[in-house]
Amino acid sequence: LLYMSPQEVTTAQLKEAITETEAAEVHVWPELDIMEITLPSTATVDVETMNGFMDNEEDLQFMDEHSIKSVYAITVEEPAMKEFGACVKKFIDAYGGFLCSDSDDFTPIFKYEEL
Repeated sequence: LLYMSPQEVTTAQLKEAITETEAAEVHVWPELDIMEITLPSTATVDVETMNGFMDNEEDLQFMDEHSIKSVYAITVEEPAMKEFGACVKKFIDAYGGFLCSDSDDFTPIFKYEEL
């Protein structure tokens, strides 16, 4: 999964968007721009920057068409997806953007209501 935002945002800023309601514990390594979220169920989610790594021409075109400035790879197990959706909604509320698949064409793009 990928979280894409039209704003330049860091994992430290993403951390500020979520509360103890959505995450029991959050660790950020700002020098690497990565974050580990422990959900209330104890499932973990990894959030890792893709900024600077998206160099495929089609990827860059998609990002340009959607005014994307920040991209984060999300690693979450399927059973925790619904619970993690509350965090993604907080990211979107604070920084805009969307959650999409890490596929060739980034589909599906998940609707806010589906998170």
